[in-house]
Amino acid sequence: MYCLRQSWAASRFETIGSVGAPLLQSVLPAALALTLRGLVNAVSDRTDGGDASISTWVFLSLTLSALLATTAALQAYFAERTVETLDHRLGVGVLEHASKLDFSYFEDPAFHDTLSLVRESPGKHVHDVLTKGLRGVASLVTIVSLLVVLAGIEARLILYLVPLSVPFMVHRWWLGRMRYVAQFEQSRSRRWVQYFSNQLMNGATVPETRALDASALFVDRADSRLGEIREANARVYRRQFASSMVFNILALALVHLALLQAADRAGTGDLTIGDVATFATAAVGMRSALDMLFNSVSSLRWHMANLDHLRAFFALPVAVGRSPAAVPRSPPPSAGRPVLVVDDVTFAYPAGGPILDGFSLEVAAGETVGIVGRNGSGKTTLVKLITGLYLPQQGSITVEGLDTSEAEVDEICRNLSIVFQTFGQYNATAGENIALGDWRRLLDDRTAVEAVAERAGLSDLIKDLPDGYDTLLGRQFGDVSLSGGQWQRFAIARAFAKDASLMILDEPTAALDPEAEFAVFRRFTELAEGRSTLLISHRFSTLALADRIVVLDEGRVIEEGTHEELLHLDGTYADLHGLFRGSGAGGSGASS
Repeated sequence: MYCLRQSWAASRFETIGSVGAPLLQSVLPAALALTLRGLVNAVSDRTDGGDASISTWVFLSLTLSALLATTAALQAYFAERTVETLDHRLGVGVLEHASKLDFSYFEDPAFHDTLSLVRESPGKHVHDVLTKGLRGVASLVTIVSLLVVLAGIEARLILYLVPLSVPFMVHRWWLGRMRYVAQFEQSRSRRWVQYFSNQLMNGATVPETRALDASALFVDRADSRLGEIREANARVYRRQFASSMVFNILALALVHLALLQAADRAGTGDLTIGDVATFATAAVGMRSALDMLFNSVSSLRWHMANLDHLRAFFALPVAVGRSPAAVPRSPPPSAGRPVLVVDDVTFAYPAGGPILDGFSLEVAAGETVGIVGRNGSGKTTLVKLITGLYLPQQGSITVEGLDTSEAEVDEICRNLSIVFQTFGQYNATAGENIALGDWRRLLDDRTAVEAVAERAGLSDLIKDLPDGYDTLLGRQFGDVSLSGGQWQRFAIARAFAKDASLMILDEPTAALDPEAEFAVFRRFTELAEGRSTLLISHRFSTLALADRIVVLDEGRVIEEGTHEELLHLDGTYADLHGLFRGSGAGGSGASS
């Protein structure tokens, strides 16, 4: 019923066609067999001097044959249309549900194994569970109708085939399950093959892969994984082939035994020549119907197992209070209230110690707070907690009064503009790459996009592109590829494009050259005016712009003050500053 509901919701007309065509087709073989019987007997009667009408039987045979061919063509047509419609509907449904799931799912390899199966033509699984079940029913109708015909001629064939068919059908059902188990066990290997393929064919990874001379290694590992998949499938195919051969040989032997008995009875006058011809035609038709039934049973079991994964995916609970709102709303700002409050937050990843341990922080309206610490001190994890990707295991985080553990994701993010450490490089036009910062407002407002580009210092770069703001960026679909620093300048522009009360900059200039970094710094004060800013960086020239700097170590605040105060304190901050100055890095360092 689940599949029928999904198909009916996707397209009622195509569902009716998908159900009706095979059912109509199922009764036609028996009607054709009876027509052939009438034709042969009419020819025999005419030979004996009778006046039977041969043309009537021929016309009836033509009509039924044309109807059979038409229903077969309609069945294929409706199948293709229904699968496409279901793929569209369920594919969008998978994306929508995935967008509501807690971020922790996407860091679980087992979830990605499931996701790889769910994304692979979900509409086909729903459609085929429905149609394979119907074909099984249609095959049973065909078999029963042909058995009625055969029983009136040579009933012993039923006694021969039934004891053979039942265990074979059970075996094919088991094979369908076995095929699915093999496929599920291969999902991790298939993802590895995709990973190796990306390393060898992705423009971003090819240079390093070749510089390391690792191409042969990745090809060899992909070949090994594909070989394992092929051998696992071959075992299933061998069992399917062996069982099919045994059944087919035995079934054919029994059919011909029954045909011989029918022919002997015709020789004694118990049956007519038309009876024998009808028996032969019906027996062949029933063999075909049995094959269709067994194939439907095996395929049905396989698709049902895949469908179980799809239904389990849709049953995954979304985080409480995290259903995206069509028009997110925020509470009105309260005078004197901090924009960001992190209160006694503790967070740990599974099977690990705490990344943040009793961490507290407040950012006032219009204040710029810098955060610095050694790698692994919890800086990037803090960003993910503030944005609601993770939920604190202890304590609370509020952004403009919204508790991130309870508020909807869209409401939280409406108050945030962010440059992530791993910033996006979107295959979109230059204008769209900026407008994505606040796409509901800017996507159709070129004037506003150009104003943002001017303020962020991107206008000269965009003017030099072949089609200006309409230049499609990225090598996957366009002809223009940017440097890492240029991509990061677009990421910064996206952050400034959004009129958010809190801006988070996670290593905002890590990929910029000194000249571009200076240009961003020159505009920083103007661009951040009136906003609260959380600045995470190893670049001390950047941190010096902050009103206040917090030093993290093992998830705790160990120092706090201005740049000058922390240098005078001569603690961890001063040590890190001295290390970078001593390295000749000019105040820059590794990402957090």
